[in-house]
Amino acid sequence: MNLLDLPVAFVDCQTTGAHPSRGHLLEIAWQVGSARGWAVPPQAFLARLPDGETVPRKIQTLTGIDDDAMAAALPLAEIRARLARDLPEVAVVHFAQFERPFLEALFAAEGGPFPARLICTHRIVKALLPNLPVKGLRGIAGYFGHRIRTPLKRATGHVEATVRIWLGLVRALEAEGVSTLEQLDLWSSARPVARTRAPYEYPMERAKRLALPDLPGIYRMIAQDGEVLYVGKATSLKSRVNGYFRGRKGRDPRKLEMLTATKNIQTMVCATPLEAALLENDEIKAHDPPYNICLKANGRELLFYARDLRSVVDRGGHGPFSGRIDLKPLQLLASSLEDGAFDPGIFWEPLDPRLLEEGFQVYCDGLARLPASFRTPRSLMAQGLREWRQRVRASRIDEPAPEADDVTEDDVIAEPSPEAVADKYRRLLIRCGRAYGFARATSALLSAKVRFEDRGVQRELGPWRDAGEGWVGLGVVDHDRMKVLLSELSRISSAGGAVDVEPRLRWPILAKVTLKT
Repeated sequence: MNLLDLPVAFVDCQTTGAHPSRGHLLEIAWQVGSARGWAVPPQAFLARLPDGETVPRKIQTLTGIDDDAMAAALPLAEIRARLARDLPEVAVVHFAQFERPFLEALFAAEGGPFPARLICTHRIVKALLPNLPVKGLRGIAGYFGHRIRTPLKRATGHVEATVRIWLGLVRALEAEGVSTLEQLDLWSSARPVARTRAPYEYPMERAKRLALPDLPGIYRMIAQDGEVLYVGKATSLKSRVNGYFRGRKGRDPRKLEMLTATKNIQTMVCATPLEAALLENDEIKAHDPPYNICLKANGRELLFYARDLRSVVDRGGHGPFSGRIDLKPLQLLASSLEDGAFDPGIFWEPLDPRLLEEGFQVYCDGLARLPASFRTPRSLMAQGLREWRQRVRASRIDEPAPEADDVTEDDVIAEPSPEAVADKYRRLLIRCGRAYGFARATSALLSAKVRFEDRGVQRELGPWRDAGEGWVGLGVVDHDRMKVLLSELSRISSAGGAVDVEPRLRWPILAKVTLKT
């Protein structure tokens, strides 16, 4: 039978561990059909965990499956019966080395083997396309023109991707003279997985990127279906884009995944790198590319705070703050100091109130000058602003604008101690102070006239709003535009370039340099 018509079950498993000896089946999905279509709608089920077992926090983050969702989980025996009823003689899995032990364990409970032959598309890809940058499910699905829309690892989405990969592989195998299961077996045995370290081969034509201009601008990485996968800025489009395709060692897996799915590139030339950075912000907002992280809207809103920084106001207060840069941790710390009892929820991870109190004392002991009143949100913010400015002035290197970087799981302490908690307080206050500094500076830029010289090109930009209008009617796109502008002006200034802002902008790294006439 032709591989296009071969009935198969496309299967995917999500688990709580890497092997049945260290984890359990958490979710399973399958879809029965062929490369031409499917006869049975996709089936997906959560698997009931053993008594007393819960979904690990890391797995919840990866899959989005929490303990509440597990209320709908089915017993393994019921899942096994449903799968056995639907299974044809062949099952297709993208990475059978992982799925096989869990599928075998599922049927071993009744004393039998897994009742279908497993074909691993990952194994075929490694033999058929050995020099692609990545062989993982997302990358190979992108190579064949399919994108998994959610960052979460869910079995249904992975099954849909496996269907598309199988279709692409079957067509590619036909070009190799392989069109039946028997021929696939002979081909696989005669064509072992390559072990060479040859240069990567990319889907995008090499000539396209080599022909790019040596000029500033923005570039868009384009998928097979025309979707914009990534938007970037460059001082030199030719140098920046071709840099993605050089070397093998130490490469970013996420970038390699993107390049595996990239079939084309589009560029727009700009007069200066600063204008390229501003255009990049607008393009990211317009296309929402899946491989961009910074400058995405992601449902962000602008937040403004009252003068005492204790409550959110509509407009006109302190701000704007964007992303997850809110002041709740700062407010909890202030209320803890005023009440004399530390709230265990100040940070992302709950901590013992006594440890929080001791850590704050260690932090205060390390200050050269302790503020007279150090218990209100305003006084805490002022201290964070001072520390941030001191750090920037000392290094003379401007830091990027805060981008959704409030207290996160990354701030978890491996071994809690007063000294470690003191460091958390310092980072918290600096983070809030830095966000406050950016809020004031970006607000001032709205009604400012900016003149700069970059790489011999003189430009004048702004003002964007009349003085006094503020942020009324503006949103995240406008805020990020001012944030990018501030960062780019700081870059030019720190490199010795000429920057002139009217009215004068107070900013740690921004020098006042008069342009040549």
